[in-house]
Amino acid sequence: MLKIVTYNLRTDTSHDGPQAFPYRKPYIRDRLLEEKPDIIGFQEVQPHMLAWLREVLEGYEVLGYGRGKNFGDEANPIAYRKDRFELQYFDQRWLSDTPFVPGSRFADQSGCPRIFAVCLLRDLEEGGHGRFRFVNTHLDHERDYAKIEGAKQIVAEIDRLNGHIKLPVIITGDFNATPGSEPLAVFERAGYVDLSASSGGTFHGYGRAKSEAKIDYIMSTPDVKILSVRMWTEVRDGLYLSDHYPVEVTVESFGE
Repeated sequence: MLKIVTYNLRTDTSHDGPQAFPYRKPYIRDRLLEEKPDIIGFQEVQPHMLAWLREVLEGYEVLGYGRGKNFGDEANPIAYRKDRFELQYFDQRWLSDTPFVPGSRFADQSGCPRIFAVCLLRDLEEGGHGRFRFVNTHLDHERDYAKIEGAKQIVAEIDRLNGHIKLPVIITGDFNATPGSEPLAVFERAGYVDLSASSGGTFHGYGRAKSEAKIDYIMSTPDVKILSVRMWTEVRDGLYLSDHYPVEVTVESFGE
């Protein structure tokens, strides 16, 4: 059994007032260490937030770096339990026409560079034979073109990697797109299924959103069997975990 979470941590900004990251940190730390997911795909993680995750997430390896041209700015790190997985491959690319150029973007995109991180993990609880790919991303928040082309680039890169060794795949992320939209269709046409389809709306704006929209996803190849889905909706002493609900999916152990 594997417990997988996608978690838009919400960037550190004073505009969030009493919900700003420094106030949420103790709750975030406690909840992550209580829940102990096997793998977490984070989004909106600034460099000091990344350093903090590496400090407080005991027993986890945290992979990734910032999306900026000097590797600063927000990251989409992948955290996995070191006692359960062996890392066999890691890469990070920019979602752009020049994916190896740090800080690059599509021409029709917001001012924010976008990235995806991909790793190959071996599940040590599967007798050393359970291997799979894990991808984490955060698609553009403004331009449909950038979302769609970013999704196509992720699919193409996984296809390239699977052309060498075909393995099951998990994709987590904030897609900034709702079910039925074209960015989701890109993944679906490529054979990916939304394991988190029953989660309901994930963006709530600290309880201020007029309607909660599902924009956070855990997707996979069809060979992954889902056991349960839930969102972390609890509020502690008036504090939310983020302006998004983290989404958790539990699946049967898998890999080849």
